[in-house]
Amino acid sequence: MQFCKECGHELKKDAQFCPECGTPIGGSQKPPTVQQPATPKSPRQITLKQKIMVASVAAIVLLVFGGYQIGASITNPERLINQFEEALQEQDANALASLLESSDSRLEITSAGVENLLEVIAASPSSQPYYVDTLRSQAEAFKNNDSVYGDTIFTLKKEGKSAIFYDRYIIEVTPFYFSVSTNMVDTEITFGDEVIAVSDQDDYSKEHGPVLPGVYQLTATYQNEFATLETTNQLSLLNPYDQDYHVNLPIYGDYISLNAEYANIASEIEFFINDDAITVEQEETFGPVSTDGSLTAHASLAFPWGNITSERTAIDQNYIYLSVPKPFTNDLEETLIEMIHTFGEEYAALHDSPDDFSVVTVATDELLNGALADSVDDSGFWHRYWTGEHVKTMIDLDSFYLEHYNDTYYAYVETRIVFNSATAYDEEDLDEAELDEENNDWQIEFVYDEAEDAWLINHYQNLWSFSENNVMEIER
Repeated sequence: MQFCKECGHELKKDAQFCPECGTPIGGSQKPPTVQQPATPKSPRQITLKQKIMVASVAAIVLLVFGGYQIGASITNPERLINQFEEALQEQDANALASLLESSDSRLEITSAGVENLLEVIAASPSSQPYYVDTLRSQAEAFKNNDSVYGDTIFTLKKEGKSAIFYDRYIIEVTPFYFSVSTNMVDTEITFGDEVIAVSDQDDYSKEHGPVLPGVYQLTATYQNEFATLETTNQLSLLNPYDQDYHVNLPIYGDYISLNAEYANIASEIEFFINDDAITVEQEETFGPVSTDGSLTAHASLAFPWGNITSERTAIDQNYIYLSVPKPFTNDLEETLIEMIHTFGEEYAALHDSPDDFSVVTVATDELLNGALADSVDDSGFWHRYWTGEHVKTMIDLDSFYLEHYNDTYYAYVETRIVFNSATAYDEEDLDEAELDEENNDWQIEFVYDEAEDAWLINHYQNLWSFSENNVMEIER
């Protein structure tokens, strides 16, 4: 048996060519062209390294594609708007503060500042979907390359690129600015809970901002030792076009004028509110003070015989009159009362001894030579004689009064001097006359001798009536 030298195929006995590979048998002649069907070659084996490279490339492609899709999802304005809507619905101040940005870098967006805005939006339920729908309309405009419009305090804006490939979207909140004024120096102005100014002059004005949108209370407070005055005004900052509001916070204090009895004849006068001395002249206005009656006023008046204090009067109106019931010191009042009592005794002694004026020690020469002399002479002229004894003296303690004219002080006191007395047309009949109680209701006039620092009785006159409401009695 023969086999092909080339392929080892078994050959037939007379074969000139290998039927398998066509190699000539025993010669160099080319075998006849025989059309053989193509035998498929076995597939080439892929190495492990190639498999790893292919898998890596596929993973990178998937990662890039997936990352792009994730990035596109994250930077999608709809996602931002959904987060904004959720923050409004949940009243989540922290979340909302993290979503908002401002064109003014000075505006501090904090959760505490956003809380006010959330409360305002919650109080107006229809505003929430309006804000969200406006942002979605703006997102659609960006998608379609249309003009973006908005008229709310929240605006969707395209702000550069994020991660190189994606458009970056933000929600911008409108910053607001306003000015505030007041009319008094040292007035503290608060914006919500924050003190934003203290006026350093009257007619004070200051611009403030930027601040977040919201509804705020502005308060001006003036405080001194006599009053706390306050003015409030509400400021609504919700319309982005309402900028540069001017808020006036005038302080309307009460100003009072003080008028003390005897102030025009005192050598000096000092006014007090509570126990604090104030610098003000008679009837000048002073303030601001509270006129709710929580404060009192009084005056101290200086006279040659000492300082006199007026009544303490509640400040419940703008004009305060300070009464001085007794324009004398306690010591001087006691002296005057004692002098009236002595005068009653000396009056009786003088009429018992008409020629002895030395018994009268508390009267001026004017009184001795005038009314008292006339009184004694009248008894003789009318042939009507008087005898009696002084029983008691009654002083109307509410009647003390003071005047000043011709550079002289005069004091007046109403009194009732009671005698046991009798009268007769014949002096000899007085010895047998019965004594009856006699009331002499007089107004006693004193005069002050400044050089001697002494008071004397200068005159007396009859009263129409004598009040016994507040009386001191001195018996003999």
